[in-house]
Amino acid sequence: MSGRVYARLALGLVSSSCVVAQVMAQTPAVPSVVGGGTPAVPKVTVTPAAPSASTRPTGEAARQKNLDALFDQARAALSLNDFKAARDGFADVLTLDPRNAAALSGQTYAYLKLDDFAHARAAVDRAVTVPGPSKQMVMNASAVFLKSKTPMRGAKLLRDYLTAHQNPVDEDVLNALGTSLTQADDTTKALTFFEETVRFYESMNAKLEATRSGEKRWGSTWLPAAEGQRKNDAYRAALAEIRKEAGAMAQAKSNFDVTQANKDRALANARKMRRSVSTFGYDNDMAEYDRQYRAASAKREALLAKLDRPPFPSEIAVVEPDLGTATVAVASAAAAAGTPAAAPSATDTSAKTGPDKLPAWVPPKLNGPSPTFNPGSSSSSDNSSSSSSAGSVTPAPAPKKLYITNYAAAFAVGPDVLVTSAVAVEGAQTLTVQGTDGNPMNAEVVSTDTGSGLALIRVPGKRLAYLSLADKFAGGGVTSVGFPTVNLFDPVAEAITGGATAPTGSDKWTIKLNKHPRLPGGPLLSSDNKVIGVQLATRDSEIAQVPAATLADLKKLLAGQAASAPGTANPQAATMQLTAVRQKRGG
Repeated sequence: MSGRVYARLALGLVSSSCVVAQVMAQTPAVPSVVGGGTPAVPKVTVTPAAPSASTRPTGEAARQKNLDALFDQARAALSLNDFKAARDGFADVLTLDPRNAAALSGQTYAYLKLDDFAHARAAVDRAVTVPGPSKQMVMNASAVFLKSKTPMRGAKLLRDYLTAHQNPVDEDVLNALGTSLTQADDTTKALTFFEETVRFYESMNAKLEATRSGEKRWGSTWLPAAEGQRKNDAYRAALAEIRKEAGAMAQAKSNFDVTQANKDRALANARKMRRSVSTFGYDNDMAEYDRQYRAASAKREALLAKLDRPPFPSEIAVVEPDLGTATVAVASAAAAAGTPAAAPSATDTSAKTGPDKLPAWVPPKLNGPSPTFNPGSSSSSDNSSSSSSAGSVTPAPAPKKLYITNYAAAFAVGPDVLVTSAVAVEGAQTLTVQGTDGNPMNAEVVSTDTGSGLALIRVPGKRLAYLSLADKFAGGGVTSVGFPTVNLFDPVAEAITGGATAPTGSDKWTIKLNKHPRLPGGPLLSSDNKVIGVQLATRDSEIAQVPAATLADLKKLLAGQAASAPGTANPQAATMQLTAVRQKRGG
């Protein structure tokens, strides 16, 4: 994406993990709005221009532009440590491109940083099916497998990566392999694959040691060669003794089992022949084999207790994925005025998001100098220009303000008021809603209710098709209207069927839908298209238990602000996609 700027501000499409650096000297900052039911009206700072039909991509071009934008947004959110926004952005990328290796890597990392190992494991299980995983993906997948008590799955990934990347040997990956091997259980250590992997580790370790004269590795620690050799020799000798006792245990058990089988056979034959048989010899032999087993086991345990093991980290460190450079766009006069900037071509390979098309990762310089825009000048100053003349003073650069954007569904309940998710608008400074015509409209927060998870927003000066509220809901079939299909340019509201029991008031209400709604804030409708609640799904919500706000919650939020006249019979016309931009400074 280098050197190109999406027309996101002009289109109102700065999306759910997008970072946009904007010079705000010409626009006053707007405070965020959060609080249970407290009215506040932040003003929209950018007036978006409606894209013409000719500028909207279609078909494969639309899919690729969505992929490019979504990946750039998720990658940017990751660079600002907004892991929930990154998770959601990568989820959208994977909806359009399920085997996108870079998005799988980014999603895994986001889940790991959120301490959500269950979903990280699911992402890893998908990622390992894609050939040629990156080092970061291999390391993070191995960290997940270690947490899941399956270290040898990680060991296989690490071994395969080292096999494909032997020159030079990657010390981080080799250490991770050592960590995985040391945490294998006794059953696994008896397998041929474990022994083969240990030998592979030793060969790679010897190759790495050959690059540093006069040093040897003791676990993951470098020591003087003589000390390292002494420790490793002692360790190998101790392991040989431990293996010897383990072999004695195995032999004693085998002898015991054979003798037990012979005794059982002799007793069976005696019963068949209706005669008695002495088992004295069998019993004496079994007692001896049991004694031998116990003696060998005791020796083995004693050797293990005093074993000086090579030190390896107890965990595999999570590694930030190399996803290329996040676009940091500087607002131009045209963007500030609402004129679309030139969008990149969908065929430009620099914008592709596949693993073979990614530039090297260069983290954005969040605190460094940034280009500045002087509205009184015909050109912009460039801080990267040649050094100033002697004696001149370079003014301090204007502060760069960074933004992350979240998506949600919103639906009108009056000519200019809509209900949406409180989480989506939390801290928002700029809101837009986009209806079926694709044209974004500026909005402002009226109030939020963090208890119910709902927010009320207003679109000043507009008259919208709106929905009516039901009188009550006793349970039964419901329809949720929202945006399960990813589309930044022309979102289309869709109906999703489902069902729910009547809210009890004592527990959080959940509903069942037949498809994941993707974005929270969509209306839940009865059979006569009246609103009976609001779905508040997260990306990881199970469709059988989608969290929802009740009709009572909705009426409390509205406090009489809903229209009294009958609403539209077309719920899709009253449901819009919301974009909420919030500021986040880089650190």
